[in-house]
Amino acid sequence: MIQSWLFSRRRMVACLSALVIAFSVATAGAQTKGSRVNISPSFATEKPAAAPVAPTGPAPKIGADTPKHDFGEIWVGTKATHTFVVRNTGDALLKISRVKPSCGCTVAKFDSEVEPGKTGKIEVTVNTAKLKSKINKSVSVESNDTMKPVFKLEVTGTVKQRFQITPNRGESFGRIRPDEDLTRTLTLTNNMGTPVQLTLPTPKAGVYTAELVEKTPGNVYDLVITAKPPYAEKINRGAYKIRTDLPGNVTIDIALSAYVPPLVEVTPPQVIIPKTQATARQQSVRVKFNSKEPHKVLSATTNAPGAQVEIKEIAESHYDVVLGLPANYSPPTTGHKLTLKTDDPKNAEVEVKIAQRQSPKRAAPQRPAMQLSGKPVPDATFVLANGTPLKTSEMKDDATVVMFYASWCGFCKRTLPQLEAYSKEFKDKPVKFVAISMDSLKENGDTGKRARSKQQVVDQFKSMGVTIPQAFDSNKDGGSKFKVQSFPTMFLFGKTGKIDRVYVGGAAASDGSMKKDIETLLSGKTLAAQSLAPVKPKKRERPALKMAGKPAPTGTFSAASDGSTVSLASSDAEATVAFFYASWCGYCKKTLPVLTAMSAEYEGKPVRFIGVNQDTIIDQPDPKNRRAKTKDYVMKQWSDLGVTFPQIMDPNGIGRKDFKVTSYPTYFLIDKSGKIEKAYVGGTAAGNGALKKDIDALLKGNGGKASAGK
Repeated sequence: MIQSWLFSRRRMVACLSALVIAFSVATAGAQTKGSRVNISPSFATEKPAAAPVAPTGPAPKIGADTPKHDFGEIWVGTKATHTFVVRNTGDALLKISRVKPSCGCTVAKFDSEVEPGKTGKIEVTVNTAKLKSKINKSVSVESNDTMKPVFKLEVTGTVKQRFQITPNRGESFGRIRPDEDLTRTLTLTNNMGTPVQLTLPTPKAGVYTAELVEKTPGNVYDLVITAKPPYAEKINRGAYKIRTDLPGNVTIDIALSAYVPPLVEVTPPQVIIPKTQATARQQSVRVKFNSKEPHKVLSATTNAPGAQVEIKEIAESHYDVVLGLPANYSPPTTGHKLTLKTDDPKNAEVEVKIAQRQSPKRAAPQRPAMQLSGKPVPDATFVLANGTPLKTSEMKDDATVVMFYASWCGFCKRTLPQLEAYSKEFKDKPVKFVAISMDSLKENGDTGKRARSKQQVVDQFKSMGVTIPQAFDSNKDGGSKFKVQSFPTMFLFGKTGKIDRVYVGGAAASDGSMKKDIETLLSGKTLAAQSLAPVKPKKRERPALKMAGKPAPTGTFSAASDGSTVSLASSDAEATVAFFYASWCGYCKKTLPVLTAMSAEYEGKPVRFIGVNQDTIIDQPDPKNRRAKTKDYVMKQWSDLGVTFPQIMDPNGIGRKDFKVTSYPTYFLIDKSGKIEKAYVGGTAAGNGALKKDIDALLKGNGGKASAGK
């Protein structure tokens, strides 16, 4: 349980993960590979732009005789196949337009069209080669049934392992010393019921050497693994492929890993000064000797003017070097140095750079379309969905809004219904709204991932309930004349033939500014000249920082090691550091070792450190969604980085939403009562000692001054 994590370190144990099965729709009977919709860094997934639209005439209706299938128990490596029967109970042709795949382990064959009163088939084959546990996920099928645009199918079952490997996750050596010899024994137990002969073709794998020992003939084996230096710094990997005498060349794959820190570990590796401040400050550098023999820091000096250095011995071979910097200190471009001298002959002198944080100036985005404001409307011809030409030269209304968009653009799908609402509001006024699709069309020979058929684009437009005229610019000729480089881009012009406003993005439609501009033109007035200055990026909001001073959300999480329930708001600890991170986040991977060293310093004290993983968890790697990870990968990375404090899982992002986390890393300091003392965004507070000071203040009873940190 989490209470035992306060004062001890415990090796993580992997939990079994679940399978996500998905389909990819192609032509009837075609076999296609799955793809995955990526989750953006803002954590927002695309949702339907409009509610289902009730049909006014003949319409299809999708259903299934049995929408859920249980495969039962199947051996790992087996290809399990099931055919779902999809029924069209409506009175129009059912078209399956798209499905949302989420796992590369699935191959599907299916009928893309189903006549009224008829049935179609969706044949699903699941490759269980890399699966380890239960299958219990839904499959989303999208069709032209407007009342049920997304239809759910379910697949369940249990994947059985031929050999059970114990201890679970034992192939990860975790954090080891650079001069350490280790031996690890993995036991392989046969679950097949009949004897299986195992052989190890190659005993050597990187820094590892293994021996396979048969304990019970055909049923129980020991794999004795040794690791000896010299090691590579940081990650040391190795892999064994143990052969079996089972048909089909079945193997047992074991991946080894160990995290080896440097002999002299300096955290942080360089001192970063966030900004010049009027008062003196202290910056701490942790020095740890990772060797059998104890070592000392003999002296520490710096060439920073007016700075002082103090060496504090925390434990044997473990030091805190405190750098005292004067008021208004700012290092030069080339930086200053903190020089450490040790009694380790191989690392007699260690230099730590002192540098100013560099905040690169981001150039404001250039919007070429903005250059058209105040200039004549380009002469362009588009093609309406019914094939009729649409010329800009014939647009003579008091106000015309032309929106360039793409069917795959999420912002466009949110903006189109807003234009539809405006068209209804101004239906009795001389105002015209036109949506110009710049989709790459398959009819033109385009085969890219974003290519669509013309019918798909039209069907999507109608499914959102949008009735304004829809036209196509598939050759991009009109878009080029209007200098469109991003979606949506919209233009407002009146009878003068000159463009009065250019809107890049959908904000003008949602915040009412477009409506005001239209009303100005309708009143006969002239709009003031539009500023052509580049739009300065808005300072990114950090909602998590506003959580400081508030009670921590009371939701619970599952411990990665044993699945036990964990609360961040309730604990016996005087201080809790809850670190929200993702495995793919580079800043997180740099900050975790810093927190690991800090947690070691507080070992035995009422302080707990907890990592809150935010990865999208799948059952096996998906090359089409590189940010989705298996639970084994997440836990292996945790041990590879040498992190020793507990890890909890938040795969559905409930905690992320409750704590208002919008970027990684974000972490919180929570007191015993469950109040958030401080919130931090980015790794600076962990690296420059600010987090440590806040923890110490809380332990001394000096909390209550909640604030946000960065």
